Amino acid sequence: MDITNSDTVSCNKQVKVLIVDDQPLVCVGLRKMLESRPEFKVCGEALSAEEAMAVLQTGPPDLMMVDIMLKDTSGLDLVEHVHAHFPKIVLMVVSIHDEALYAERALQVGALGYVHKLDPPGEVIKAALAVLRGEVYVTEKIASNLMTKIAGRRNQSSSVMDVLTCRELQVFELTGEGLGPTQIGSRLKINKNTVETYRTRIKKKLRFRNAAEMRREAISWTHGPKS
Repeated sequence: MDITNSDTVSCNKQVKVLIVDDQPLVCVGLRKMLESRPEFKVCGEALSAEEAMAVLQTGPPDLMMVDIMLKDTSGLDLVEHVHAHFPKIVLMVVSIHDEALYAERALQVGALGYVHKLDPPGEVIKAALAVLRGEVYVTEKIASNLMTKIAGRRNQSSSVMDVLTCRELQVFELTGEGLGPTQIGSRLKINKNTVETYRTRIKKKLRFRNAAEMRREAISWTHGPKS
């Protein structure tokens, strides 16, 4: 595939895109937006990681757009798995979740881009074209944060993201939003006992003495500045 400039994709075939999002309306919207451009052809839509992997077995796409929270797993876990087993597929995250919290982790596990669902359609297209050229696409703010980390000026948020897995990070963020284990389980579509297991791991990794300290720090981290 020959990707030539920032405005178009020139190639012998259309770019095949797989959309992975557990909200059907979002899938429809992304499909319409992409197929309004001649460069793109949506080859499939998946509501879960399991459905996405089934599509990959029938023929891998050129580009995958993945949401962070899926029906059966973290979208970031899916990105990591696909990156490891299908390295030629270009991956980007399209999510409603805070870019400041998740963009760095998305890049760490194999995505080349991260855009917010509330961004204008043109921004999503711009990001897709950029990652297809092999470029990393994030906002200027996130790029600045990454450069700060490279320079060695680590802050609390980057430390948390270095230590926790994708799913643990989601549980920690939702704890910071004031949700209890039952509510977190409902949001992530996992049972309460599994949430408690993640919370125990988080307390151990971040050396919290008890649940109250973890909750207090989660609130501070989730709502505090990420720059």
